[in-house]
Amino acid sequence: MNVTSLPSCFGIGHHTPCKPSLGDKLVSMVNERAASPLEAARQALLSAKEKLELHRNGQIEGALEGYLTLRSRQTSYESGLDAHRQQLEQFQALSARRDQLSQRLSAAGPVPEGRLSPQVNALEQELAAVDRDISAHVEQANRYAASQRKYADYLAKTGQDGYAAFEYQQPVTYTRENFAGETQHMIERMETGYVQWRERVSSYCEAHGLTPYDFERYLQERRELGEACFAAQQRFRQLLDASQGAASQRSDFDTVELRRREEDELIP
Repeated sequence: MNVTSLPSCFGIGHHTPCKPSLGDKLVSMVNERAASPLEAARQALLSAKEKLELHRNGQIEGALEGYLTLRSRQTSYESGLDAHRQQLEQFQALSARRDQLSQRLSAAGPVPEGRLSPQVNALEQELAAVDRDISAHVEQANRYAASQRKYADYLAKTGQDGYAAFEYQQPVTYTRENFAGETQHMIERMETGYVQWRERVSSYCEAHGLTPYDFERYLQERRELGEACFAAQQRFRQLLDASQGAASQRSDFDTVELRRREEDELIP
């Protein structure tokens, strides 16, 4: 037998490579798709969605709305308490600085008019700035109290509760003289309210066989899984848009090339 007449795919005779079969092409296409960044992004998105769905806890979800409502009340007391503590601390620091500057100016003695020394001039400018900051704190406290009184009225009319409904029923006008005392009094009342709402939250959780930690851990994990799912979705969309844009460009390029070839063939 003439070996040159044997099919070259047996490795005998010519070394011309065999044409790939249809099955080989399909396998190649599947492998190429599986290895593509777009397919990897799609799989990552499906995995992120599955993890988010598996994380769902029916027991916690059934009690979540009530927990969040109570927790928001507790948070209101907590944030309001922190704000009042910070205001009192800043006001006391400014008042102490004002007294210090006043003493230093008094120790400098009388100065002839129009002949202020640079040191005295700097002290007076700083004292004026501190005095303005103290006035700003008093004005801010009054604006805040006015807004909370409106909020308290709204809560009372709608049958709701919250720290504003209890702490701002009696209007208070802040002045420099009563700022520290009124703010400290407000802090003490809000500390009591905060403890009460914390106990309400704990009681609610116990009634559902859970703890506040169970709810907070569940919310944190769900938030992290949701963020991961959103990031995977964004990544998939970016790659999908890029692939569609590239396909559109290739289609336009092929059309232009075909037209050029047709025109070249028509030219004598």
